[in-house]
Amino acid sequence: LGTAALPHILMRFFTVRDAQTARKSVLWAMLAIGACHLLIIFLGFAAAYYVGSSNIIAGEKGGNLAAPLLAQFLGGGSLTASGNILLGLVAAVAFATIVAVVAGLTLAAASSLAHDIYVGAIKKGEATDRQQMIAGKIAAIIVGAVAIFASLLAKGQNVAQLVALAYAVAAS
Repeated sequence: LGTAALPHILMRFFTVRDAQTARKSVLWAMLAIGACHLLIIFLGFAAAYYVGSSNIIAGEKGGNLAAPLLAQFLGGGSLTASGNILLGLVAAVAFATIVAVVAGLTLAAASSLAHDIYVGAIKKGEATDRQQMIAGKIAAIIVGAVAIFASLLAKGQNVAQLVALAYAVAAS
């Protein structure tokens, strides 16, 4: 339920022509996300086995470097060019994924705040396009500031636990 309630999944409902296609689209998205989550379990066990829990924790106390360190190990280790290239590739993919998800969530949250609170509640549906645009920009700044503050509080935490928390909040 948490996966289906995340804003970047809910937005799939607005990109299709009818309800049946929307259900299929969300189902496929949730299956793909579920497969990725199962893959994360296998990657974690593989990293613990090949790299070692102590080496993973030594790299970063939250254990968030398990997948990049596993990629480096599978590429030949830290002393090889192929190991470092594979590490860089995994890091680049992770960074691009994070930026895309954060951008989508920021847009979804800011547009909801601007439309529902400013236009719907404050202006009672009577706002000009310019006012809506300004409200959207201000909402994006507010969402960004709250996200930055929350991320500073979560520094050093395990990302998998934070993702599970986000799913729990979305499901509620």
